[in-house]
Amino acid sequence: MKSARSTKKESGFTLVELIVVLVILATLAALLVPSLTGYIDKARQNAVIAKARAVLVASQAVVTEAYADGKLVLDEYGWIYTTPKPDIAHAMAKEIMALAEITEDECEWRIYIVSPIEEEFAALATILQLDYCDKNYRVTYRVVGTDEEPAGWGQPVPAKSLPKLEKWDTPAFLTSGAYDPDHYHPDN
Repeated sequence: MKSARSTKKESGFTLVELIVVLVILATLAALLVPSLTGYIDKARQNAVIAKARAVLVASQAVVTEAYADGKLVLDEYGWIYTTPKPDIAHAMAKEIMALAEITEDECEWRIYIVSPIEEEFAALATILQLDYCDKNYRVTYRVVGTDEEPAGWGQPVPAKSLPKLEKWDTPAFLTSGAYDPDHYHPDN
């Protein structure tokens, strides 16, 4: 009499073979995940610099146009450019955001421009410094280096917002906060 079991060998993987494959895959994943997260973090840092460059180029275009149109006003001593009036600041910030293709919710920025007392560093109305934060990283661009930071692009650092300016800090010429769509008409 024949046994109920078939003598024919069934094809497939044994439990031991499946466990060996899973152990190999887990080992590879453990080795690759840390290096891949490093690449992802570096890509995010490069993305914040790319966005900040777009804001820098847009800011320079808008500030240069305002300088040519005579909209930049010197203080009473003729040393520095004063912060633009709210309606002009709103229009400038709105134009910067449109040119850089950003919204007020995705980032914050502030710019400082060269004034007559700083003319030795760069031409008048040139962006002297840009601080930019995309709610994940903060980066600064400087035309002139400081003791803490060299000229050019600084290293992106994790941050949710730009640091608040202290009262002894030089006030920014223009900030993303100047854009106020609730106060000004949509056409402005």
